[in-house]
Amino acid sequence: MPRLADRASATAGTSASLARSRAQPAAGPSSRPRKAGGGSQTANAPLAVDISRWLENGSLPAENSRMRSGALRVVRFIEYGGPLRHLEGRETLIECGQRLRGKLCGGFLWVSKRADNQLSVFCSRCHTVESVISGWEGTLWADGPMPPLPMIDD
Repeated sequence: MPRLADRASATAGTSASLARSRAQPAAGPSSRPRKAGGGSQTANAPLAVDISRWLENGSLPAENSRMRSGALRVVRFIEYGGPLRHLEGRETLIECGQRLRGKLCGGFLWVSKRADNQLSVFCSRCHTVESVISGWEGTLWADGPMPPLPMIDD
């Protein structure tokens, strides 16, 4: 598989049931990010993302574009969630961007793979569902992080 050539570039003890309990269906499809960070949603209106609409020929959009910033955030979730089995979840090292009483939540986001194979992204601290991701299965990031490569000492 040409995956390696194409790619440039402490889990909390919370159970997968927590991941399932926070996963909620999205309100509807979205074709573009609302803002650079991937959108700001409430618990009742997560961003529904079909990542295939955000990519350009299967790759991230051009440098320094608003679309690239949103797509990059989403592909990080795909990298964390793609290798999961259905109804499993894991904590990421991506911080929640929700504001609670004027301050950033600061909780770490979780990714879970739903029974319908969509990825759900939510915060375990403020319980906000950030996004529900579809169209991720054929992306370069679907299998998780690339395997380690040997480094040559210069």
